[in-house]
Amino acid sequence: MEKQYEAISHTADLQLRVWGKTLQELFKNALIGMSESMQPKSRMCVLKGEKLECPDLPVTQKISVDAPDIQSLLVDFLNEALYLCDANNQLFLDVSFDSFSNTNVTGVLYGVLLDGIDLEIKATTHHGLKIEKINDQYQADIVFDI
Repeated sequence: MEKQYEAISHTADLQLRVWGKTLQELFKNALIGMSESMQPKSRMCVLKGEKLECPDLPVTQKISVDAPDIQSLLVDFLNEALYLCDANNQLFLDVSFDSFSNTNVTGVLYGVLLDGIDLEIKATTHHGLKIEKINDQYQADIVFDI
């Protein structure tokens, strides 16, 4: 399995470097990285190393986000998923997109009920965010306020 994301040392916040062969895969891997970084606890899943393995993702939430550009769209997408997580005590580990452009995404988030987290992420920030295509894949460094 190719690496989806990695944590990068950051002074006071959490920073992830995320990859994807497509922008949709980049968004999905950013969602997974954010979710797993919260060190979640769910009786529906098993933690293996840093990866959360869930045999089923029975919880679904529709998501629709508009933004002026692709960087803002990524931030707003992650913040909306974070809001849905907090508001409904759920954790999302997959997404299917019904539509995807540089200014809009609509789709369905898939996840599990959450029993708790060890690391609270308050928000996804715009700080230093840049989405680049390097060789054959997209890369983004994302900073989360914790």
